[in-house]
Amino acid sequence: MAKQPTEESEKYATNSLKTYIQHGNQPLNWIAGIIQSSGLRGEDLLRIFYRLEEYPRNSEEERFRQVYGLCEGKGWF
Repeated sequence: MAKQPTEESEKYATNSLKTYIQHGNQPLNWIAGIIQSSGLRGEDLLRIFYRLEEYPRNSEEERFRQVYGLCEGKGWF
């Protein structure tokens, strides 16, 4: 049975995504692990990306697209 996301796990995943997009100090598999363990899938996960969509600038946009593509490729949407 899949883990049900909590408000806390959604907040942690959102803040981790912001950190990854802003700084990119961690590898892509770091944020993938956080998203996977959060239990966020489908509309819940997409909602986070939609809120962050206007956030990225320049090099941040590339990291945004990388993590979005990773989630899409894993079928998490």
